[in-house]
Amino acid sequence: MTDQRSFFTTFKIIPPGTWKINGIGGVELQALGIGNIDVITEVDGAKLEGTFHDVLYVPGLGINLFSIGAATDCNVNVEFTDTQV
Repeated sequence: MTDQRSFFTTFKIIPPGTWKINGIGGVELQALGIGNIDVITEVDGAKLEGTFHDVLYVPGLGINLFSIGAATDCNVNVEFTDTQV
């Protein structure tokens, strides 16, 4: 999830009231779009390009959120160390 509309390479509007998100402090936010975001990451010193699919656009979210559970459901391996993922 992100509140940064400019991140999206593809975007589909979600009608207001369709998808509600519980924000920090119990504030109710709404997803107003869904799409793909291209990313570049570094793994073992090598830069890799990829795409996050079905990312929710949630205005007012205030932070980008990445779901470890959603990633592992897609067969992504996630490793946690002292200060890194």
